[in-house]
Amino acid sequence: MSFSFNCFSFPTTKPDNSQSNGGSSIQLPQIPEVPAAAEASSSRHTVKNIQLLKISIQNELEQINTKNRNKPYYMQKRKNKPHISRFPLHIRERKKPEIRPRVVSIGPFFHKDDKLKGMEKKKMKLVSHLLERSTDQTLLETLLKRISVLEPQARKIYRQQIELNDNDFVKMLLLDSCFIIYFIISVSREMHDSLISLDWIIKEIRSDLLLLENQIPLRVVCDVYSIIDQTLGEVKLPNFATILGQFIYMDIPWQFLTELPYQESSYLLELYWKCFLPDVKQPSSPQEISSSQQSSNEANFAQLIAFTSGATKNIPSATDLHRVAGVKFMRRTLPPYSRDPASYEPPNIGTFITFCNGVLEMPSLKIDESRKIILTNLIGYEKLIPFEKRKVSSYMLLMDSLINTEEDVELLQRRGIIANALSSNSCATIFFNEIGDLCTVDYKNHLFVNEFKAVNEYYNTKWNRSIAKLQQNYLGSPWAAISVFAGSFLLMLAGLQTFYTVYPYYHPR
Repeated sequence: MSFSFNCFSFPTTKPDNSQSNGGSSIQLPQIPEVPAAAEASSSRHTVKNIQLLKISIQNELEQINTKNRNKPYYMQKRKNKPHISRFPLHIRERKKPEIRPRVVSIGPFFHKDDKLKGMEKKKMKLVSHLLERSTDQTLLETLLKRISVLEPQARKIYRQQIELNDNDFVKMLLLDSCFIIYFIISVSREMHDSLISLDWIIKEIRSDLLLLENQIPLRVVCDVYSIIDQTLGEVKLPNFATILGQFIYMDIPWQFLTELPYQESSYLLELYWKCFLPDVKQPSSPQEISSSQQSSNEANFAQLIAFTSGATKNIPSATDLHRVAGVKFMRRTLPPYSRDPASYEPPNIGTFITFCNGVLEMPSLKIDESRKIILTNLIGYEKLIPFEKRKVSSYMLLMDSLINTEEDVELLQRRGIIANALSSNSCATIFFNEIGDLCTVDYKNHLFVNEFKAVNEYYNTKWNRSIAKLQQNYLGSPWAAISVFAGSFLLMLAGLQTFYTVYPYYHPR
């Protein structure tokens, strides 16, 4: 009798009692002896196969080296400049609903997706409508010439090679730019146009425009907007920065910037990222400067070990912090988006999240399907930039640490820290836990590293735990507090009675 595994066959033998130890025996397969002639023949074939395999591998390596030497400029490393890239394959499979467009394709990655072809016809309709309203009969030619000039630079922003030829790529940029412009104007309500009704899918389209893999260069959109504005005669388009700000801050619950940095942003998702949380201070130590000069896809395993060794990686959950150490959670109110930058005073990042005297203050964050999509893509974007700039990853790691169970979600909802618009607390818990797994930061130098350390120090202090235990056991409810007060009062009266009984005995008059 024998057990077969693929092409190998192992005969079974009876156990040898002489090798038994304590009544147990180890059964080992016996390898049959190979005849000398067969072994010599096999050896010659093996050497021949190894030589062929060696030549094959060398040829493949030479092709790779030749390809790297001849790599076009747009695929070369671009330090300190985020590019448009696709998610890794394992993340694309796990997070397919959060990273694929549902209504409209923007850019080359989903340009040929059959499920999104319906919106391509509407893009052509928009371009036709713009040409009809223009007073310049050469508008189409002017737009194509301008985009053709920008076409080489536009290709450089994509990390992966674009399969579209020059004409198709320029046509795609024109159609997508016009669609983005029309949608942003529609969202701002600055101009009323019933050409295409988008109200019923406005959230879906906005989410699609903020997907990492669904982007085109913002410079192209700005130039197309400027050219169209100059050819509409008496009709003028609204200020681009104004309507773009309304689009970006449509669902961000806070505003840190008075001016929209769209001219310094490569695409819409990067602009949203800059507005979601303010910039982080640049590192000052040599080790931090070294890490900031390369993005995550260039970091090796040794660097990741250096970033995580001896660092505070997480904090206890919200429920544990509250029950064990008596930590309180308080909602921090931040001023909402303002259209008038002159009268707006943005908050300081130092007051965004604070921990002082056992009170953790945080702004409220609404979680719905659209926010899930945006946050996932922001995390994907941060994988393209240096570790110390990953501010959203730092924030989501903090939220992931606080939320482990549905009970944590319920506690933070009562305190106003999160507003859960998903179907259940379980869905919110799963979302925070899954997105936390995607986050990678330098645990020694990220945006909220001081809060991580302060919370852990407070949690591990024995005095704080004792006070929290006293409050939980004896002051957790009004009746318990009354009982403790009454018992203390009776104990005090008993002590006074004992004192006045004993005192005259030792101090008679």
